[in-house]
Amino acid sequence: MTEEAAFLLEIGCEELPATYVPPALKELLRLFKALLQEEGLQARSLQTAGTPRRLVLYGQGVPLRQEDREEWVRGPAAHVAFDGEGRPTGAALGFARREGVAVEDLVVREVGSQRYAFVKKVRRGETTLNILSRRLPRLMADLAESFPRTMRWGDGDVRFARPVRWILALLGEEVIPFSFGSVRSDRLTYGHRFLAPGPFAIQEPEEYFRTLDAAYVVVDPKERQQLMAAGAQTLAAQVGGKAQLPPELLEEVLYLVEFPQPFVGSFSPEFLRLPARVLETVMRKQQRYFPVEREGQLLPYFIGVRNGGRQGLETVRKGNERVLETRFRDAAFFYDADIQKGLWALEEGLSQVTFLEGAGTLADQRQRLERLVGYLGAELSLSDEERALLLRAARLAKLDLLTQMVREFPELAGYMGGHYARLEGEREEVALAVEEHYLPRTGQDELPRSLVGRVLSLADKLDYLAAGFATGRRPTATQDPFGFRRQAGSLLRLLREMDPALDLEELLSVALEGAYPFLPSPEVQKEVLGDLMAFLEGRLRQQMLDEGYPAALVGAVLAKGARRVADVWRRAEELSRLLALPEGEEVLALHRRAHQLLKGAPPEGEGGSLEERLERLPRLFDEASEEIRQAVSREGMKALRAYREGDLEGWARALRDLKPRMDAFLDGVRVLDEDPAKRQVRLLTLQTVTDVAELLGDLAVLTSGEPVR
Repeated sequence: MTEEAAFLLEIGCEELPATYVPPALKELLRLFKALLQEEGLQARSLQTAGTPRRLVLYGQGVPLRQEDREEWVRGPAAHVAFDGEGRPTGAALGFARREGVAVEDLVVREVGSQRYAFVKKVRRGETTLNILSRRLPRLMADLAESFPRTMRWGDGDVRFARPVRWILALLGEEVIPFSFGSVRSDRLTYGHRFLAPGPFAIQEPEEYFRTLDAAYVVVDPKERQQLMAAGAQTLAAQVGGKAQLPPELLEEVLYLVEFPQPFVGSFSPEFLRLPARVLETVMRKQQRYFPVEREGQLLPYFIGVRNGGRQGLETVRKGNERVLETRFRDAAFFYDADIQKGLWALEEGLSQVTFLEGAGTLADQRQRLERLVGYLGAELSLSDEERALLLRAARLAKLDLLTQMVREFPELAGYMGGHYARLEGEREEVALAVEEHYLPRTGQDELPRSLVGRVLSLADKLDYLAAGFATGRRPTATQDPFGFRRQAGSLLRLLREMDPALDLEELLSVALEGAYPFLPSPEVQKEVLGDLMAFLEGRLRQQMLDEGYPAALVGAVLAKGARRVADVWRRAEELSRLLALPEGEEVLALHRRAHQLLKGAPPEGEGGSLEERLERLPRLFDEASEEIRQAVSREGMKALRAYREGDLEGWARALRDLKPRMDAFLDGVRVLDEDPAKRQVRLLTLQTVTDVAELLGDLAVLTSGEPVR
């Protein structure tokens, strides 16, 4: 049985940015798993841990060496290694000597049509200590490449997110010897920078976590988070409230501290006159505090987290309270100045602010929004009152970008516009639409609650994407500085929930017409439209894959078009249901047979809608196909009506009932008849069948194994 040991790697460095740590730990685990796999090794368990000053990988049950393995070593061709009487030649003797075996151990084996001399050898497995000593420097270099930014330090040439100060690397009780830049691995670690700096010697990996616990470092992020959250709620309860613990802030603070010590602070109740969102933004974004609330109302308290113990905590609390008061006074000044000036007084300033370089000013963007909401209002058959509200909201939407509050806190754009609009007496529908029109900002955000807000949000995202692509901006595989993927995802989510008749390509075309001054010609506009559609179809494909739809099903649905987004999702859901129905396989079999015959000989065009072609089919002349044409027309109309009524089972049953008749016809009649007229009628019959079967998607992607686009 192979001997095993625990493994530990700790990369100690200067404080890493909080956002760097979680992805770095994930990448560290991935790289190490790949290393083990490449070397034929497997650990029983692996886990990561980390703080701002250390990235840790801990494993149990790591084999101490590779398994020995047999392998055949190929030598010279058989006719070169042996003479005509089978005696070894000098080439065979040299090969045997080079491999350290007797010439009698050589055997002849065939490789393809050729015969070669071979020898079977046992390769002794390399020790894991040697493997890790050789490969861990490269692993650290690869890890460094995953950081958004890296740096050099001292006289070294290696790069990392922050200077590496120590490396603890153990396999069992042995140090794994290697260097990264000027830092040599050892068995030493360091505790909390101020409470127990160390160094501390680690004799074996199993004692690492308890040693650091004693040195005021909680290495395990889950344990650190539990301590923070529980401590915050305990303190909040002492002042009669509950701490807000948004996950993104909790994770950020988690990787700002090694030994979390929550404390409660207070601020003057006079600041509660400011909008709650403003106070929360100052506390969360600027100070990394957790606000305290009771029954949805903010209390004049906050929870901070110190990186250290309780010594001097009162001084820390007072210092944080002073800083927060200064921040709140600034916010109150911005708020009062904005109210005094008013939103509409900012209108003239829109023409002084660039929207996107090359895409005009905010005033130009507002004009495009007004045009787009007018078009959308007509397309959605909104009432005159709803259209008036929508236009009013579009005129107000971007004014808050010029307020002092939003200039200081850009994340409050939209919210402050809605808030100020209410204070100025705008109707609630208008204020709410202005407030919500940036939603959804992320895949987790809710959609705007109001219809006016959804339409305004849709127009805003259409314009942003159209203006961006029209001015030559494109996301790449690794970079998306203008957030086009996020905007595209939000646009597609809106369309999924809105009128299924909305045509994405038509909407983009209208948006691009608004951006026409940035495009040199209609030909370029058409090219940009194609690029936008391809980009959005790619994002739609990814959304569907993320929701668990199989790639082949997604390909089948999108092959029939992505212009009506809500319909794409409906067809995906129904095609998924079809595959689970008893009739599903019969529908696929019916389509498969008809499609195979049509691939090599498509019929010449017959115009009209599917319904018109079904009605016309019985009137075509071909005696041999009369019965099947009648059946296709009858069952096809049943299927079409059922499909339009949302009756998937009825559609599938009609096609199932058609299958035996179609099989009998194809078994008894030659479709590709020498008579062109008969061949045309029969091919049209098959084409009509496939068109009815493909109402949900291109079933050929599912039935023929053709590659998904």
